[in-house]
Amino acid sequence: MDAGAVSKPDVPTTQPNTPNKLRMSDTRVTTCIGTVTKMEKHNNSWLVSFTLTDESTVSTIFPGVLNPCETGDSAHLYVREWQGRKIISGGFSTGVHWINHHPPVPVDLKTVEIVVSELDHYATPAGRVYVSIVGKSDTMQAKASFPETQVPREIEVGSLVRISRRDGGLMSPDITQNVFSGLPPVSQLEIAGESFIVESIGPQGTVACKRVAGAAFASR
Repeated sequence: MDAGAVSKPDVPTTQPNTPNKLRMSDTRVTTCIGTVTKMEKHNNSWLVSFTLTDESTVSTIFPGVLNPCETGDSAHLYVREWQGRKIISGGFSTGVHWINHHPPVPVDLKTVEIVVSELDHYATPAGRVYVSIVGKSDTMQAKASFPETQVPREIEVGSLVRISRRDGGLMSPDITQNVFSGLPPVSQLEIAGESFIVESIGPQGTVACKRVAGAAFASR
């Protein structure tokens, strides 16, 4: 054999030790129990803050939803600790798994039927007269303000009225919790303007009310 053909072993090259950069996705995920302690509305989204059992807090955004939860609701949370703060891994979609949850039910309505409890007329500086209507049903409270010419004359306190949009579109009530009463969440609808239709109705359809000698009666 030719002695010159003997190969030399590879000499490993040495590089200075450089610590690997820790990415957020590399941090460990722990499952914690959190309780909703704060809710803040920002445009069409909600910033919901949870308090963990160690008194620390984490927050996430629920976009485009109507009151995603209630204060006091609890959930299993997937939590990462990153750069000195805790975050919910996956946000609201995959990082929050409700345990005790009482979300209000989103409602989109084409018509609203309420019994009038308050009825007031008021004039604007421009000289137009508006009618303020406050009413409620079994599941909803409503406040409405319309030009006087838009409200049928027969509507008064105790009347059953139907309100709908002229274009047939949907109305979405806000659902709020009265923390002092302890009652379930109540849908509250506030509407105003000339883009609505106000009707006086009876149990089986639209009725017209006539007043005779100070008494009111309905005729279909």
